[in-house]
Amino acid sequence: MGKRGVFLRNIDEEVYREVKARAALLGITVSEAVNMALREWLRKPVVGVKGKRDYLKDLAERLASKYYEEGRKGFLVVVSKREYYLCSSIEECVVLLRRLYREKKIKRSIIREVKPKSVRFIEVGGGGIEVI
Repeated sequence: MGKRGVFLRNIDEEVYREVKARAALLGITVSEAVNMALREWLRKPVVGVKGKRDYLKDLAERLASKYYEEGRKGFLVVVSKREYYLCSSIEECVVLLRRLYREKKIKRSIIREVKPKSVRFIEVGGGGIEVI
């Protein structure tokens, strides 16, 4: 089997130092240790790996649904669990966010239009309906 030179980014420095030290104790290279770990990882079945929940996206979805049911329209800007704004246009959202970023009040935000969540595909067949 051939080998390939691969460059990895965002490796935790402390983890890398520990791997390097253990590999040295075993008399192997870091590359050999990484290959061993990857082979072991591939042997394990993948079972419903859930990603980290994005609380801002979740909150934006809930608020957008609530506002839509109340008949409110516009664009929702969510900047934290307790701070969110309803703007009448996307331009208003941009002005608001520029001000908040300039004042260093936020680092991250979500903009979500207040409307029903769109369904991309509906698969019909086999006696059931599946939303994908």
